[in-house]
Amino acid sequence: MLEHCQDVIGTLQVFMSKLKLGGHLFITLPDKRYTFDFNRPITPYEHLVKDHQEGPAQSLYDHYLDVHRHNAIKGVGSNTMTKELLTREEVHALPHLDIHFHVWTQFDMLEMFMRLKADFGFPWEFEGLLRNGHEVIMVLKKEEVEVWDRAEPGSRPGQ
Repeated sequence: MLEHCQDVIGTLQVFMSKLKLGGHLFITLPDKRYTFDFNRPITPYEHLVKDHQEGPAQSLYDHYLDVHRHNAIKGVGSNTMTKELLTREEVHALPHLDIHFHVWTQFDMLEMFMRLKADFGFPWEFEGLLRNGHEVIMVLKKEEVEVWDRAEPGSRPGQ
């Protein structure tokens, strides 16, 4: 469901804060190449950081336009997406916008999670990654890995 979240980084921070050390997070994300999002450009990593740091409201209308522009409309006629283009004010007045705010391929997902770990200090290790039809399944384990200099005698825990 991360593709439906405006602030992916904030959502992942909440998920990880709820997990105990050693706990697992199962994530499934659609690979845009196999969905109605296939025409949309990949969400750049920098965009996710901006949504997190500046708040997602600043890019809400741009997301809406991107979906509309690339005809990635699932359920046209629903209460949030219509064939008619809404104004910025109309979109911001909606109680809920049911779209994929962000889209990735399998490669981009893996790269994103690796960068998030490095840049934001997420304490996860990859336990598994598998493509299942149009979705990518990732299993992340919350753990703190102790790093030591193997070349330095006596530096290993327990020595």
